[in-house]
Amino acid sequence: MGVITGINIFDFAANEWDITGLTRDPYFLKFVDLLEIQGYEDITAFGCGSGRQLRKLAEKTTGRVRGIDESSKMVEIAKKATYDLPNVTVYQGDATSAVLKEHSADIVLSYMVFQWVHPRKEFLDQNIRVVRPGGKVACATVTDEEKPTFWNYMEYLQGLINEFPYYYGPDTPQGLMRFPRFSPRDLEKEFQEAGLTNVRTFGIFEENTNNSRYYMKRADLITNGSCFKPLTSNPELKEYVIETLRPQKLTELRDRDGKLVMERTVMAVANA
Repeated sequence: MGVITGINIFDFAANEWDITGLTRDPYFLKFVDLLEIQGYEDITAFGCGSGRQLRKLAEKTTGRVRGIDESSKMVEIAKKATYDLPNVTVYQGDATSAVLKEHSADIVLSYMVFQWVHPRKEFLDQNIRVVRPGGKVACATVTDEEKPTFWNYMEYLQGLINEFPYYYGPDTPQGLMRFPRFSPRDLEKEFQEAGLTNVRTFGIFEENTNNSRYYMKRADLITNGSCFKPLTSNPELKEYVIETLRPQKLTELRDRDGKLVMERTVMAVANA
C-alpha cells in the first residue's frame, strides 16, 4: 500500500503544499460539514499532509485528532503546524501502522488520498479496523467527469509523449496521470464492497479559482514530478513544459470555462 508514484513526491511537494492547497479550504470545510461532528469525537485522518486540515478538525471536537502520513517531510511540517493543539497528534506511517489501534476513532477520514492508494480495498479495510462499530468512514477524491480541469489534460500529456518519445517510451496519458478518478457510483460501490453501510455520496464539487497564481504553483509541482515521471533529470523536457505546454493549457482552460477549475471532487460518508 502507499503512494503509486513513490512517497518522495510528497516529500518534494511538502514545502509548497499549503500554497497550492489554499483553493481546497472551502471544499474541505464542506467535507467536514458532511461528517456532522457533534464535538466529542475522536478523529483519525489518513494522509494528513501539512497539518492545515488537522487544525480545522481540532476546532470541531474536544476528542483526540490523529493525523498519519507516509511522507516524513509532511509529518515534520504538520507537527510544527499543530504543536499548540494538545488534542492533536501526528504520526508517520500508513493505514496499517500499529500506532492506530483497533476501534480507536469515531470518525476515520481521508481527503484527496483515495486516488493515490493501492490496493484500495486494503485501505478501506484498515479504515474499518480503526473506526469504532457504528462510526463513520469518509473520503473525498477526484471524480471522472469530462469537463476540462487542471488534471484532465490528455492532449497536454500526449504532447509530452510525442515530443519526447525516447524519455517516455510506451507510456500513455492515462499511465502518466498515475491515479484513477471516480464517479459517485464508483465510490459508492467500493465502499459497499468493503462492507460499509449507509453509503452517501456528495458532489460533484468544483474547486476553482480566478487567481492563476495557485494554478501555476500546483503546475510547478507537477512539472517537477508530483504526478508523473520526474522531469528534473531532463532539463529539455522541463523547459518545454514550462515555456510551451503549460501556458498553452492555462490559456485554453480560461478560454473554455472563464475560470480555473483546479479539480472536481466527489465525497462519500458511510457507517462501519
